[in-house]
Amino acid sequence: MNIETILKYVPFSIIWVHRKAIGEPNTLLDLGSGDGTFTKSIKLDSDWIITAADIYPKIVKDALRNDLYKKVINGDVNTIVNDLIKKKQKYNVVLLSQVIEHLNKNEGKKLLKAVEKIATNRIVVGTPRGYLSQEDVFVDENPFQKHKSGWTTEEFQEMGYVVRGVGLNIVWKEKGPGRSGNMLKVLIFRLFSLLCSPMVYYHPEYASGLVCYKEMHD
Repeated sequence: MNIETILKYVPFSIIWVHRKAIGEPNTLLDLGSGDGTFTKSIKLDSDWIITAADIYPKIVKDALRNDLYKKVINGDVNTIVNDLIKKKQKYNVVLLSQVIEHLNKNEGKKLLKAVEKIATNRIVVGTPRGYLSQEDVFVDENPFQKHKSGWTTEEFQEMGYVVRGVGLNIVWKEKGPGRSGNMLKVLIFRLFSLLCSPMVYYHPEYASGLVCYKEMHD
């Protein structure tokens, strides 16, 4: 049994939180999918029919090789969503994991509003809490990985989202001990963060990341 399978059943782990937010849809649109690694760890043995969308051509090629997706679309997420609206395409769940922080605030709000027209059950958003600068090591050669905005618990609640927290902020903040080069230190503080995860889940003001979901009624 691999670590992803174990974490599926560990309450308040990042995989458990995402699965709880997503539920068990038949169809899912994975916006800003990357190569699909994270979504695959969430899906595990579920029978979701997943469509992926990402703007970076190299990542799209990697996603095409991933047996996770039924279809992969290359392009800007706002443009893709508008095209799907015109085609009257619907998905049970629209997932935006680590996407809106790569857009400016106006673009992000526009995207969240647009996906309401194609989601029939839920919209699920995963993003850092507040602005988190993206180190060059995470950007690699992909210019679209730069962070352009930060989002708060209150902003999502005002838009009708239920907001949950993941990762203890004092551990995972910029230059926090969870990001240290000292592996022993990292392990100790990761364990501490895990022990605090139930509190963080219900009190996202202490979280480093947010997982937010909005119920839709088609």
